Amino acid sequence: MARSKIAEPAPGMRERIVEAAKEQFADHGLEHASVRAITDRAKANSSMLRYYFGSKDELFREVIGSIVGGLNSHRLAAIKQLRIDCPDGIPLNRIIHAYAEPILTTAHPLERDVAIYLRFFGRLYTEPSDRLRHLIQSQMTEVQQIYLHEIQRSAPHLGMATLTFRFGLLMGSLAFLGAQVGVIELLSEGAVESTQSQATLQQFASDYAVLFASL
Repeated sequence: MARSKIAEPAPGMRERIVEAAKEQFADHGLEHASVRAITDRAKANSSMLRYYFGSKDELFREVIGSIVGGLNSHRLAAIKQLRIDCPDGIPLNRIIHAYAEPILTTAHPLERDVAIYLRFFGRLYTEPSDRLRHLIQSQMTEVQQIYLHEIQRSAPHLGMATLTFRFGLLMGSLAFLGAQVGVIELLSEGAVESTQSQATLQQFASDYAVLFASL
């Protein structure tokens, strides 16, 4: 599709449209998201959206890439630093801590994008979408495999089938805790909190390190 031309692209307009679209897509999905709501929030117009992205579909792809890309960059930087700090092998709890940290830490630089990512993740259950699943997973697989490799180095007794299954459990638990649905509070009758905090992060890393260390 040919892109409409605008005389003078406004500085920062592309980023404003992406940021405005994040909430709209997370709340309504691709099919039901309103272009008008996105452009109104960004103080733009439909011509600007077409100029920068060509279509709503391409804007959707850009939004997913922006959110997942931020998570990927943070996790890659964390694992690279751990390799420097622990050249003889990274302890399991530190690998898991690095992977979970952007999801379970309050006041994190990625806090807003993480919250939106978890809403997209939730949509995969309430409104299954092969396209959304593919977009998210295709961009996350490489980083997940890097973490799997580091866990395998620290837990060489595990076969790949067991390792992958347990990592899948980890990812599901992480999304569950990040969503803060309140089940843990209900089950413990308020004695235990699952809020995003250093205590929750440390508990999560410790418990999953035990799981990966076991046969």
